Amino acid sequence: MSELRMWCLLAGKEGSGHQTWGAELERGHRLTEKQASAWAAYLTAARLVEGAMAHWFRVGTALSVGDYHLLRELSVAEGKSLRMGEIAHLLLAPKSRVSYQVDQLVKRGLVRREPHPDDARGLVAVLTEDGERLLADTTPDYVECVRRHFFDLLDDDQLEDLERICARLVDRLRAGGR
Repeated sequence: MSELRMWCLLAGKEGSGHQTWGAELERGHRLTEKQASAWAAYLTAARLVEGAMAHWFRVGTALSVGDYHLLRELSVAEGKSLRMGEIAHLLLAPKSRVSYQVDQLVKRGLVRREPHPDDARGLVAVLTEDGERLLADTTPDYVECVRRHFFDLLDDDQLEDLERICARLVDRLRAGGR
């Protein structure tokens, strides 16, 4: 089933015979047609942008998009180091995934793990010189990718609207989702 058809079902615009969504529809768990359309557009656009960036990075760079973001967070952190929990918070990712990702970057010599300077029980990820160099080499490609697959597709008014909408979502979600 297409994503748009699924959201149309949730909006109650098509028959509710599809078994997966029928029970939810009968209980009145529906989106308005406008909500369903906006949600489908958002999900599709986000996936297309993420997919284009992932492909760009896979083909043209020595990093994944996720690795780039992790290295960038380390590069701007005090001492170029962060605890795993801090990285997870910044990347909105589970600590276990961040720990695995850091392990992979350690194997490549881009990051090293060190004891936390103020807490002997904890470890921090530290950006290495090789990691810094690769990040610097990759940043122009990252910027070009973001421009090509995001900014170049929107005019100034659309960017302003998008920033306003996203800022509102972030503020509300960080404040507890309401």
